[in-house]
Amino acid sequence: MRIGERYKVKCEPLIFAGQELQFVQSLKYLGVHFLASRKIKCSVDNARLKFYRSFNAIYARSKGAQSELVTLNHTV
Repeated sequence: MRIGERYKVKCEPLIFAGQELQFVQSLKYLGVHFLASRKIKCSVDNARLKFYRSFNAIYARSKGAQSELVTLNHTV
């Protein structure tokens, strides 16, 4: 992954232990998702999705789950 002014420019392949390294648009490091761009960017979409999934799973098992208005939805 590349960050900086020339993050989209194709460059020579990097070789490590005899194998070519793959360039990616995002990576996860210590639970934080970083994105390739001009400036360093972090994505919280994955964490937000996991929160909503967990909350709805717990809430579905509670007594108040009868109302659809209370169920959380992920909206962009």
